[in-house]
Amino acid sequence: MNFIVDPKITDLEGLLSKEDHVEVDLNKRHKFGAQSFFGRLFHPLRARRLNRKFEEVVRGHFQNKYGFENRELFGKVWKHVLSEGKIEWKKNERLTVGQIREIDQAFQEVLEFHGEGVAGYADKATSRDSSIRNVVKFLFQGQGLPKEVMTLKNAKAVLAKFDPEMVQEFRSEMQHMLHYVMEHLPVDQKEEMLVQAFIGNILAILPFTYPQTGDVFSVPQLVDGEWKMIECDLERIELTPNRLASPITAIALVPKGVEGRSVLSFIGTTYPSGDGMLMTSIADFVPGMSVGKLPFILGKKKLSQWFERKSNVHVVGASLGGALTFHALNAFSEKIERVDAYNPAGIYPWEATRKFDEGPEIHVYEQANDFVHRLGVTPEGKNVHVHKVVAYEDGHSEFEFQAHAKAYSGADKVTFLNVNPKRDNQRWGKRILTAMHLSMSWIPFIPLAVSTSLKCLVKQVGAIHKREPRESRLDAV
Repeated sequence: MNFIVDPKITDLEGLLSKEDHVEVDLNKRHKFGAQSFFGRLFHPLRARRLNRKFEEVVRGHFQNKYGFENRELFGKVWKHVLSEGKIEWKKNERLTVGQIREIDQAFQEVLEFHGEGVAGYADKATSRDSSIRNVVKFLFQGQGLPKEVMTLKNAKAVLAKFDPEMVQEFRSEMQHMLHYVMEHLPVDQKEEMLVQAFIGNILAILPFTYPQTGDVFSVPQLVDGEWKMIECDLERIELTPNRLASPITAIALVPKGVEGRSVLSFIGTTYPSGDGMLMTSIADFVPGMSVGKLPFILGKKKLSQWFERKSNVHVVGASLGGALTFHALNAFSEKIERVDAYNPAGIYPWEATRKFDEGPEIHVYEQANDFVHRLGVTPEGKNVHVHKVVAYEDGHSEFEFQAHAKAYSGADKVTFLNVNPKRDNQRWGKRILTAMHLSMSWIPFIPLAVSTSLKCLVKQVGAIHKREPRESRLDAV
């Protein structure tokens, strides 16, 4: 039997030049394995140490080849690559050169991008409000949220009373970020994928700043292979009626000139002081309906009218907004050129019957540690690209809420990993969570519906009290 003993971490290419049947092992591990059964039986801790050391050496080969400096980040990538590549090797098993070659092939197929994110803007933030600058760094640059942001004024603006000046300032900062992108254009196809993801994420957050019809916003777009800054008029589309509560909205961006493509951005579940807070929350839990189905049904007529004279539309959304992009895709696919959905809740399996082997280019971004994308299924087909996005920001770790809210593409280091959408949809975790949503969504729906009804009642009573008494009107006559 052939062995390459104690292979050097930097000699991966040398290993791959050997024949498939050649086994790779550490000298000490090989000698330990050559002992009798009883000799190994009474030294389990030593066996574990040797197996762990052997796995570190093997992983070190690939960590060095693919340029990962952080071991923690690479550990997440390693597990995903082996899972997507259907490689079942374990550290206590023998390893052949053929298996190493399979692992290397899996890395080439699964690892889409690894490098610096669109992180340079953090030092060029222009807002006079330090809170706005810090929130921008938190959401789009992967940084932590300083304690100085946690002020009573900011809490009131998010939880109680909407602050139009604050969101206007935030939207201006987003516009500056897009101008920064135009000054630092991608140099190759992989960087282009990163930049497209970053631009789409900003557009998916735009509805949360509540722009009005007639506002203007400029977007970098690829026009005939050349990046151009396209100035767009904004249009507010109300998907739900405002009789019960403030409506769920979509924001349309329509180019002023003949160049560029229109963009349709769906809002996600919004913050308490924002318009549509109750309705977006209800849209997540309507019994018998997938996330976003109700507002899409209610707003389908308006969307049809908007799409009627459009073509090659870019549709974006985050969270609930991402689910709405899937519903729009099913209904208006012939009008859509590209979809970017960020941490979206999926639709029910029976709603995803069409295979997108041609037509729109669909990109779904599932960020590591996010939980929302585990609900429902995503579309499938050759034109569907599901990306698992893993970020690393020195000194910061991500928990579920941050992973759902942030744009990882702007972090110090970011990694895009290819995910097979069909295999991802078949995971048991997704099936269980989808079944729970289908069977138990009435539990949060009832209090949300009651809250909406009470709010509507209070609104109507208030409107009645504001009217002049009938007698005073008669006297005036």
